[in-house]
Amino acid sequence: MSVLAPPPQDELELELLIREARARQRRRRLIGAAAVAIWAAAGLSLWAAIPGLGGRNGGSGGGPRATSARSVDNSGRVQISEVGTSGGVTWAIDNKGMWLTTDGGRAWRAAIPATIRRLGLVSQHISQVTFVDRRHGWLYSGNVASNSAPLARSALFRTSDGGRSWQRATPKGCCGDLSFVDDRLGFLAGPRGLYETRNGGASWTRIGSQGSGEPLFLDARRGVLLLDGGILRTADGGRRWTSILLSGQPPAAGNKTVVMGSLAAAGHRLVLISERDFAAKMYPGDWRTIPYFSDDGGASWTRRPTPKGWVPYIGSSDGNLLSAPTANGWVAAARHELAVTTDAGLTWRIVHVAGVPKRWVIGSIDFTSLRVGWAIFDGPKQSYLMRTTDGGSHWAPAGPKARRAKHA
Repeated sequence: MSVLAPPPQDELELELLIREARARQRRRRLIGAAAVAIWAAAGLSLWAAIPGLGGRNGGSGGGPRATSARSVDNSGRVQISEVGTSGGVTWAIDNKGMWLTTDGGRAWRAAIPATIRRLGLVSQHISQVTFVDRRHGWLYSGNVASNSAPLARSALFRTSDGGRSWQRATPKGCCGDLSFVDDRLGFLAGPRGLYETRNGGASWTRIGSQGSGEPLFLDARRGVLLLDGGILRTADGGRRWTSILLSGQPPAAGNKTVVMGSLAAAGHRLVLISERDFAAKMYPGDWRTIPYFSDDGGASWTRRPTPKGWVPYIGSSDGNLLSAPTANGWVAAARHELAVTTDAGLTWRIVHVAGVPKRWVIGSIDFTSLRVGWAIFDGPKQSYLMRTTDGGSHWAPAGPKARRAKHA
């Protein structure tokens, strides 16, 4: 179990600077070897689409119809660099602002705290956004006052009217990564420790010294912290933490480094895509991508196979390359294709992306079902927000219209 004393001030400042740099890195969406996960597909059988999903452009939520690669026209739309969905709300972010939609992209509304909008380069100042329903959401910024000390640069905002207005909700010793269970109960993990709120972020209470990491709480007691070198689990609301060793995972020592990848929750199931180095004396740097899931709040994990031959390009975790829209249905992204499972990772099938230029690569995904999803595609000069309604086979421009993207 882990019981840690609060780190000294200089370590706190360093930790916040590191978090800030990581947040900026995730938003740069660099092209090529420094931007997206490149997974080789040698030896894979080629499937055009998921059974029952390919060949049609249906699905819920509406949105634009898919087009061919030659006719993709993103002109007149905001060049979005990040997209995410939770609580029935989808947000899209670029350097000028943030927009929200609750109807699959038919209508977008500008929604950004004025403090951040005035800073410019908005995508560089937003570290995390999360909603639990269409009204209640939170936004964490790791850089709101670049001329201040590092601890003063972080700020947390909350909204109870769907982003129409924002109020500061910054706890003492802010800040870090967020995880909300409902519109009142939430947790914040940062270099000063773990904080809890029971009133939607209006006030916070420090409940433990262990905080650094990316939290994901399933309820008031069960949660996990995703670290660069492993995973911690709590069963008492964050007061005590236990280090978890995944099945088949070597100790993080010597040249056998463990790198944790993307974590998602579908109901009470946790889904983890882990990157692991099987380095040996003759073949150092032999990385593998391994999926796991947990049905007991992270106490135990079941390992699943990946599509044969898929190897991640290390150092390119800019975007979210895992989405778990259902407990058994997961989607993972590679450079030009998706790996999809409908049986919790027992078997995987490949969906090849059609209708986009060959030079575009997937930088990030977020699926709301196995048919409907969003993705950021990185082009040679800019990023494009696209949407699919057929399980990822075809995509169409879906970002807010530039001429309508005016701040209130």
